[in-house]
Amino acid sequence: MAPLTNRRWVLARDVKGKTTEGDFRRADTRVDDAQLKDGEVMLKQLLISFDPAQRTWLTDSSYVTKIKVGEVMRAISLSRVVASKHPDWQAGDLVRCLGGWQDYLIISPDEVKKADAIADPKERLTRQSERLAKVVLPPGVPMELGISLFGVTGLTAYVGLVKVGRVKEGQTVLVSAAAGATGSVVGQLAKAYGAKTVVGIAGGPEKCKFLVETLGFDAAIDYKSQETKRKGLRRCIMERCPEGVDLFFDNVGGETLEAGISCLREFGTVVLCGAIGEYQKPSKEIAGIRNYFELVKKSARVEGFLVPRFASSFGEAVDELGRLSKSGQIHQAHDIQAGFESLPKTFIRLFEGRNTGKLLCKL
Repeated sequence: MAPLTNRRWVLARDVKGKTTEGDFRRADTRVDDAQLKDGEVMLKQLLISFDPAQRTWLTDSSYVTKIKVGEVMRAISLSRVVASKHPDWQAGDLVRCLGGWQDYLIISPDEVKKADAIADPKERLTRQSERLAKVVLPPGVPMELGISLFGVTGLTAYVGLVKVGRVKEGQTVLVSAAAGATGSVVGQLAKAYGAKTVVGIAGGPEKCKFLVETLGFDAAIDYKSQETKRKGLRRCIMERCPEGVDLFFDNVGGETLEAGISCLREFGTVVLCGAIGEYQKPSKEIAGIRNYFELVKKSARVEGFLVPRFASSFGEAVDELGRLSKSGQIHQAHDIQAGFESLPKTFIRLFEGRNTGKLLCKL
């Protein structure tokens, strides 16, 4: 193989507040399979995933090591092996990895496996996230499902709802950012597991219509609507959940989290998956929970989670998601943008709430 240009987007400066396209710059290199050492593989990126957690990776307070100025922007990707000097990985294999905003990467699968021995917790979790996972899809299944429903999106929804939330038949479940990648799967999973009522919070009438008419949510709340602004989010939730909420799966944080907490039933559960409504704010403006005593009064349980720490449940999760997908009980929507040049713009699109379902970019 002749040497190839490896297009890369790297962090141009430390990010303060809202992310802009100017926070990233191009820094292309050359790559050649002749560089491969024994035990290494060369991957070509096919699809890049955009996830809210990526914004936290640009900060010192993240749960993983901060992306430094000049480093490739991290992102989960679906890639294909184009050259290999590793006996377990063959050219043509489909792979899910932390490939980042670049066309190609060379990696040693065995070296990444040693991450468990790293003492520093941030560095350990970062390296664990770099592990390669072979993606084997049944005939006729779209490739993008390998990075969405059967990737981190589906795993996050399953782990958060089933393992952390311990969803039960007959419950009332509330989901914020419900038209996003994870939230949309969470709501459908809750219905599949017998929830009596599933209500989603989303931004805009089209997203709310999508939740109810396409995904089978029982009701949806448009947090941008005049009704919600007039009545307040708490009242809108209680109108749709008159007996209160048993399980609140929160992806937003801030005032949305507070509204959900105020609607909990006794012994209710709050699953903290993320806080996309807070990630773009300067650290001094990020809100804490002001109505925390509601949790005490209601003997509620609140639990956050990071999906890489549930690796032992991934096989179970993929099997269950596959079963539910095949039976038609779960549908994964995708918002697929195109073009390497659009990566920074697509990232910003995520935080502007302009995607429905899983946001990806095809290279």
